[in-house]
Amino acid sequence: MTRPDPMSRALAARRHAAGTDYSVLLSARERPLALVERWPRDIWGTYLFDDRSWRMQMIDLTPHHTGALLVRWDTRWQFSNEQGYASGKWHVQETTTVSADGQVEVTTEFAGPREASTEERPHDRTSGPSSDPVRRFAAPVEDFLCPVPEIWGCSARASSTGLAWIPAQRHSWT
Repeated sequence: MTRPDPMSRALAARRHAAGTDYSVLLSARERPLALVERWPRDIWGTYLFDDRSWRMQMIDLTPHHTGALLVRWDTRWQFSNEQGYASGKWHVQETTTVSADGQVEVTTEFAGPREASTEERPHDRTSGPSSDPVRRFAAPVEDFLCPVPEIWGCSARASSTGLAWIPAQRHSWT
């Protein structure tokens, strides 16, 4: 993955105040932990990395009428091997979608060959693309709200983990 050169914290703060796109890369010991992107209209995207530095989860947040951010989409990927990750071919993808009033939909998709399950379920398949039935339920919307990030109040501890400010751009993750 190619990353742009970090920008200064002062420039990132000006971009934030102007409502301009930017990203914050949080890392520890030269490894990415999270990439947080801020887009116009206070839309946020967060990518979480595992200990192999693989991007394994994407969370999109949108403004909610309460002043907080609502987790609208939360997508997690599982890859069967490094080659699958490098080519962007996930083995399992689970996406949770939340509406502004707390209606939740969870979809799990499987791709490629899978081992047969020892548990009998009518929708299980052992090869080819398939999807489990979509699960829908209502939940308190408060369960999916979070405060708007206080990027500019980062503590010294957060800075010591390798906080870097980089210009926002659409990333190619292949």
